Amino acid sequence: MAEYIAYRRIEGVYEHPMADKLLIVRVGKFTVVHPIDKAKDFHEGQMVVHVPPDICIDPKVAEALGVSNYLKKCKYRNEGEKVACWVRSARIRQVPSQGFIIDDTGIGDEYLDGVYGACRYEPPLLSMSQNHIMEFEDHLEFPRYTKITRIQYNPDVWPEGLPVRVTEKIHGMNARFGLVRDGDDWRFMVGSHNCILREFAYTNSKGEHKMGAEPRKTPFWDLLDDKMMNLLNDLCDEQYPVVVYAERFGPGVQDLDYGVPEPQIRVFDIMVDGKYLNWDLVEAHCARFSLLTVPVLRKARFNWCLIDTLTDGSSIVTNPGSMQAVFKGREGIVITPLEERYCPELGGRLIAKSISVDYEQRRGGTEYH
Repeated sequence: MAEYIAYRRIEGVYEHPMADKLLIVRVGKFTVVHPIDKAKDFHEGQMVVHVPPDICIDPKVAEALGVSNYLKKCKYRNEGEKVACWVRSARIRQVPSQGFIIDDTGIGDEYLDGVYGACRYEPPLLSMSQNHIMEFEDHLEFPRYTKITRIQYNPDVWPEGLPVRVTEKIHGMNARFGLVRDGDDWRFMVGSHNCILREFAYTNSKGEHKMGAEPRKTPFWDLLDDKMMNLLNDLCDEQYPVVVYAERFGPGVQDLDYGVPEPQIRVFDIMVDGKYLNWDLVEAHCARFSLLTVPVLRKARFNWCLIDTLTDGSSIVTNPGSMQAVFKGREGIVITPLEERYCPELGGRLIAKSISVDYEQRRGGTEYH
């Protein structure tokens, strides 16, 4: 089975309420708006090729399919110039459209990614001096955070009625703070999503020192304050490696400033001795040390109406009126069981995201890791 592009069943075909020449096609848990002259033969129960959001396809294939004008530009496979290859969601006459469909069943599903040149979109790395980066390889006790896919990709792994927490997905940069073994001792460790960072950097990007200059703390290390260190020390107790995962956001981080005067963090997960803690423990530990967590939109039993209702809407990180950014909505949501759960189909923990169409369609957005 292909990793990105897939055959999906059409669950329904409906008239577009605001456009006579468009149809709304429900493909699995995705919604696709499609021109009538191309969709007139689509019907419920039909299997079609669905190219979902967040996927890049070969620019030559996009041109041959006639969809180039509907794709955003980025570096295909992070190489060369930016070209139209990145599939994103958009509202078409106010109705969300998530990717596009192709009436082609002549390809084995395991070959779909190769035929269309599909690959996962990877945000560019934030330009950071090599003086900031200690290493790109992960420390065994300081792993990168779970890779999260859209909930619509694997809808069948989410049982109705499962107790879940739905949190706002903040548009910032993933940060991790750890207390891990260093031989016979313990040391603090700080990283972004992709790399482990030095605590101090040289004076400039060329590694040159100025006479009498004080070393500068690198980004992310400046957020390892007493509260965070106290939490790490408490959970570690010189016995267990601990990693706190948080979102770094605010002015200068991404295009959404969230109305805060300077960058700050919100915790969304904690790992102790290689295991993620249940959410009630995350909340309790953070409360004890006055650390803020990501906003919880709802704790409820899982159902798809819940996902559809909460994915779009205003951010509740701060008062939207204080935000300087034009777009004041949320990036989306993250869905996790209240009690940690392994999912064999995903090959890891059960967790997913749902992304706001309005967020994807905003102008002037930045996407940095």
